[in-house]
Amino acid sequence: NDTSAANNDVTELTRRIHALMKRSWRVEFALIQRTANHVADALAKYAVVQNVDQVEWLIPNDDLKELLKHDFLD
Repeated sequence: NDTSAANNDVTELTRRIHALMKRSWRVEFALIQRTANHVADALAKYAVVQNVDQVEWLIPNDDLKELLKHDFLD
């Protein structure tokens, strides 16, 4: 069911955050609403669909270029 899958995702994310916080570095968190950063939102959704930990493009595709314009102009 979708709820248990979402809970498992949150549990895994929480576990990863705790593991990162145990390292010898300073960690700061800032909440930036998805509506203020459409590029990050699109990349995060892409990573979930593709089941990857990181998404990186050297040159943004046309869709990301439009989102970049939107984020900078708002």
